[in-house]
Amino acid sequence: MNLLADENKIVSKSPFSAYRNEKDIYDGRKTSISLEHIMIKVKRGEVNGIDYEILKCVSELEFSTSRMITQLINLKGYNVEQEKVQRRLNFLNKTNIISRYMTVSEESKSNTRIYCLEKVGNVLLRSREWPSKWKQTDSIRPLETKKRILARNQIYLEYLRSGMDFESAKFDYKINSFKSDMIVETGTKKYVFLISRSYPTEIEKFEVKVSDYFGMCEDFIVTPQMLEPPMLVIVGEDDNQLLEVFKKLVVKGLDYSKVLFTTDLRVINDINRSILQFSIQNIGTIENPSHRARMEIKKFFLNRD
Repeated sequence: MNLLADENKIVSKSPFSAYRNEKDIYDGRKTSISLEHIMIKVKRGEVNGIDYEILKCVSELEFSTSRMITQLINLKGYNVEQEKVQRRLNFLNKTNIISRYMTVSEESKSNTRIYCLEKVGNVLLRSREWPSKWKQTDSIRPLETKKRILARNQIYLEYLRSGMDFESAKFDYKINSFKSDMIVETGTKKYVFLISRSYPTEIEKFEVKVSDYFGMCEDFIVTPQMLEPPMLVIVGEDDNQLLEVFKKLVVKGLDYSKVLFTTDLRVINDINRSILQFSIQNIGTIENPSHRARMEIKKFFLNRD
């Protein structure tokens, strides 16, 4: 049974990419509602069991779509259709328990609706002794940050949904001064993920993170938990952006053999062929040397076989 809403499978660009003249618009409650009023709704049972599961997923993912929330709930062992999740999200948004933002741009025909936790939702989770890490400023982070987190979540959920063989995945994982968007552990191997978005404000931040990664590798100290530096996986919007990232690695003289690449859509379209590696190919002669980047699809590192 398909618990997710139908979607067009022919997509040329990920909705979590940067779009021209894009902005996010608050699409939540316009007037305030008191905590006491919401508590009355809770006592009446208007906030029910599935709502708490939705809040847990919204909290865990930080920023998410209704599809992501439905996927995660069902991966936890439930059997809930996206239509029901959407109805409850509408209710939670109207009562200011969560917030909803809508992205609009002149380039994209579809508007992405993004959900995040609000103060009252955090209170409700803590009342159930759920370890929410929500902070007051979380819901007003810039669109660039929201898109980066959404892309991270999509990778994470596809790995879970596809039954990939890994022991754990952690968000915002730090190794010394290097902070990754996610780390995935499989046996003795570890992979750190950095999400690259083409917003001007994100490009410089991303390059600093890449430099921090190679600095971490140079200063790496073996521990019982980590015997070697984790391999870097860069997640781009599309192949063209990945090529630009690779060129910068080459220009800076960084060891690109330590880096794997993927994109939002490659993970969605065929996860087993989603991992890429670049190399330099000599296509010239001794008299007229010429080189070009060569892209190779690698065996997926989380396959059970």
